[in-house]
Amino acid sequence: PEKILSSFFFFFFMTIIVVLLNIVFGIIIDTFAELRMALVDREIATKGFCFICGISSETFEREAQFNSSEGAINTGWSDHYKKDHNIWNYCAFLIALKEQDKDDDDGIELFVRKCMESEIVDW
Repeated sequence: PEKILSSFFFFFFMTIIVVLLNIVFGIIIDTFAELRMALVDREIATKGFCFICGISSETFEREAQFNSSEGAINTGWSDHYKKDHNIWNYCAFLIALKEQDKDDDDGIELFVRKCMESEIVDW
């Protein structure tokens, strides 16, 4: 009877430990899968959309193909991203605005300065 009882406890605790470990491992794997999906979504949002205007790269490519068929100059996503809305130009503008005296601001600079002070980023 003692041997049967001890073997019962052994198998009982082993199954409980295995089940609990599988639950913990499942939670860990699900968490990493969610983190990976969030990273992929962030990468798509970063590389597939313009940071400034929010228009998708496919829209620019479709428009460029349409314009090139009519004989216009092909301006697609890369031109828009590198020339029209270059993020480093915006960074340079914000740095220059911080370095500039407030009395020298014109209308646009004053508006952007007030937005920066209020931490409004959608100007």
